[in-house]
Amino acid sequence: MKKISFKWWQILIGLIVLVMLGDLGYSMLKPKAEKTATTYTTVKVKSAEPLTYSGTVQAVRTQVLVPNTGKAQSVTVQNGDHVEQGQAVMTTYSQDYEEQVADARSALSKAQRQVTQQQQALTQAQNQLQKLTSTDEGYSEAQEQVTTAKNQLEDAKADVTDAQNKLNTLNSKVNGSVTAPFAGTVTVEYDKTGQPSVTLVSDELQASTTVSEYDYNKVSLEQQIKVTSLATKKKQETQINYRATTPAENSKANEAKYTVTAPLNAGDFMVGQTLNISIPQEGLQVPATSVKNGYVYIVVNKKAQKVAVTGQTSNGSYIVTDGLSSGQRVIVDPDGELKDGKRVETND
Repeated sequence: MKKISFKWWQILIGLIVLVMLGDLGYSMLKPKAEKTATTYTTVKVKSAEPLTYSGTVQAVRTQVLVPNTGKAQSVTVQNGDHVEQGQAVMTTYSQDYEEQVADARSALSKAQRQVTQQQQALTQAQNQLQKLTSTDEGYSEAQEQVTTAKNQLEDAKADVTDAQNKLNTLNSKVNGSVTAPFAGTVTVEYDKTGQPSVTLVSDELQASTTVSEYDYNKVSLEQQIKVTSLATKKKQETQINYRATTPAENSKANEAKYTVTAPLNAGDFMVGQTLNISIPQEGLQVPATSVKNGYVYIVVNKKAQKVAVTGQTSNGSYIVTDGLSSGQRVIVDPDGELKDGKRVETND
């Protein structure tokens, strides 16, 4: 039998092949290691943050009181006085109405003389009628004269009443007064001619602020709000009682603002104080980046769970109205690798 011999290089190649086959077999038989879970950042689902605005304390009503006619004679109040509705704050005098009063007196005297004349005419007509019987010629005519005289007398008396009322009205305007249309506190000022004006500030106070056009629909009448004075730290819960439908004067292009007010307790606040106004919002809040195509991923037992949500974006957040519960943890920025049921780790 012929002996088979191998050259050294053939032996080397064989050894290399054996080693490669061994490695391949080992890799095939070796148990596969479990893939490492991806790490994500999560946040806890919480109630939506309230809208916060700076505001001021204002009087519900403010009115400057000046004479409607004539000039002020005297001021009957002092700075800081509290007045009641209907209380006089100044007396007035009008020279123009003084001249009209003289004319009105003359008209009244004329009307009174007319009454006297008509009374005499009626008496004469009645006396003439009494001299006749119903069968006498001229009796019917005499009756008509009495009726006419009575009517003319009534007309004359009505003219006297009208003239007297006009005179009374004019007299009140010659020497009149300016009265407070509502209760409040007064401030007295004088112009360069020495004529006074009285500014009346009502007792009723209100919180006032302006909300952005982008927040307008998040604010409603009778909505509960929280008001805090920055100076005194006094707080009050109250309700919105006015929401303007036209922009405020301080509005800018593409940034309309609308006035909102709410009543305040006068004993706890002062006109002019600066306020922090907090307007609670409904719904839950998550970062806007956590919502992809109407879905978020919450973490349950270290696995991602895809959940559909509804709501709207607001100032970098997403206000959820349905789909989530407070306290759940939501992945902040899900990537394309994240799938429903995928094992995840969190770094928070």
